[in-house]
Amino acid sequence: MITSLPSRWDKVVDVVGLGSGAAGLAAATLAHDGGSEVLLVEKSDLIGGTTAVSGGMPWIPMNRHMADLGQTDSRADALTYIGRLTLGREPDPALVETYVDTAAEMLDYLESKTPLRMSAPAMFADYYADLPGGKRAGRSIEPVPFDSRSELGDWFDRVRTTPHMPSLTMEEGMRFLTGLEPPDMARAEERDAEGIRVLGPALVASLFKGLLDRGVEVLTATAATELVVVDSAVTGLRTDGGQLIGARQGVVLACGGFEWNEEMVKAFIGQHLEPMSPPYNTGDGHHMAMEAGAELANMTSFWGQ
Repeated sequence: MITSLPSRWDKVVDVVGLGSGAAGLAAATLAHDGGSEVLLVEKSDLIGGTTAVSGGMPWIPMNRHMADLGQTDSRADALTYIGRLTLGREPDPALVETYVDTAAEMLDYLESKTPLRMSAPAMFADYYADLPGGKRAGRSIEPVPFDSRSELGDWFDRVRTTPHMPSLTMEEGMRFLTGLEPPDMARAEERDAEGIRVLGPALVASLFKGLLDRGVEVLTATAATELVVVDSAVTGLRTDGGQLIGARQGVVLACGGFEWNEEMVKAFIGQHLEPMSPPYNTGDGHHMAMEAGAELANMTSFWGQ
């Protein structure tokens, strides 16, 4: 961590976002729309992070797409469900309430202000739908297919796709998994050929298109190595190339997890992992945050099998 102001900055903006998964892209969008000059910095040479190899399905209680399935939801049901899952172990209950109260608003904003469009798969339930407050469909939503080749132009080949799933929507995949119909692999191959993205790649591509439309500057193949923290205020960062970037308003750490850092996995998880994410999640953000005095939570939790 650098604790004194550099004699000069190589570049100065209002907000620097580290990481180009859904969290980083959404943060950069909102910072720009709030009037800030934004720079997005990505460690990999490809945009998208873990989001781009995922199913791309956020869990959004009380979202408007639930009505398309005839589903209803309430704040009380959502909080009851989360409370049953966490069993009081959540580090900050107020943040849970904030999420429940604002997630649907966030979705409405992104769908109205960016190319992102979502739908609710009819056959995708809450993971523990039988628990109190659980729902049989509608809270987990997915992006509609996105014409990435046409929309992204020269950036098309620089946005990550997933090696884990064919180019079928979750709705299409669930119809196969429940035995209703075979997978339409011809449709998946046609989408691949045409550059039509679904799932996590569609979520990333549509949000990234929104940033391109806004003229937000993006640096790829650039890792942040140190924060500049002066008088307890984060004022910038240093990159692996030695570039010093100033941030008048702050730095957003959306760097992903630490599953590719064997020492951190051993310390916090305590068992060997075989990550399915791109091999760039090495805990960079955690290290920088800890050096700056941040508290950590949920470090022993992960999603996998």
